[in-house]
Amino acid sequence: MDGDVGDVGWVAPGHEHQPDRAVSDHKGHAQSGLQHDPPMLTMTSRRRAFTLTEMLFVLVVFGLVAGATMRIIVRQQKFYASTSDLIAMRNSLRDLGEAIPLDLRRISSVGGDIYAMSDSSVDFRLATGISVICSIGALRTTVVVPPPTLSSRTALTTWISAPTTGDTAFVYDEGAAGGVNDDTWDKVAVTAALSVGSCPTTSGYTANATEAAAAQTVTFGTALNANVVVGALIRFFRRAK
Repeated sequence: MDGDVGDVGWVAPGHEHQPDRAVSDHKGHAQSGLQHDPPMLTMTSRRRAFTLTEMLFVLVVFGLVAGATMRIIVRQQKFYASTSDLIAMRNSLRDLGEAIPLDLRRISSVGGDIYAMSDSSVDFRLATGISVICSIGALRTTVVVPPPTLSSRTALTTWISAPTTGDTAFVYDEGAAGGVNDDTWDKVAVTAALSVGSCPTTSGYTANATEAAAAQTVTFGTALNANVVVGALIRFFRRAK
């Protein structure tokens, strides 16, 4: 028995070596540890949806913004439309002014330039020329005017159409007082076509004998007023339609 003890070693009673039990206890503790470990925390994400109140608020704000925008657009359209109408009206007035003949722009109903008017025609006094008196005849029924072309290139006589029988002339009358308050335009009728006349160089309206001989004579149906002098202006008119 001593030999057996020396080989195996002495073990107190109840403490005999039990390997299978130790392994079993170790496994049990391991399994118990796995079962009692606290669970790992995991993060979960949730997508939050709009609530009915939020959607209604967004719709109300959108409606207010849309309404204000529409009002601005409507006002701009009205402004642009009125501006376009104004531009069109101005263009029409400009076109109308260009369509009216130059002769009609000069007439005056107050001055008696309109003889008759209907919806399709106008009888008016048409300006045909202007000149200056170079000399006056003895009976004061004729006047001589400078030629239209002068060497000095100064146009003292301008004809749109040369005076002829039936035309009217307005001669500037300074009046007896010599002031501006009694100045008038005397109306006389032209009774003959232009004829050759002489405007002497001493008058200051011609520069040489050639120009003096190229002057023209105008004949009136009545004598000029005594206050009409050399150098007075003459305006010629004709009835036109």
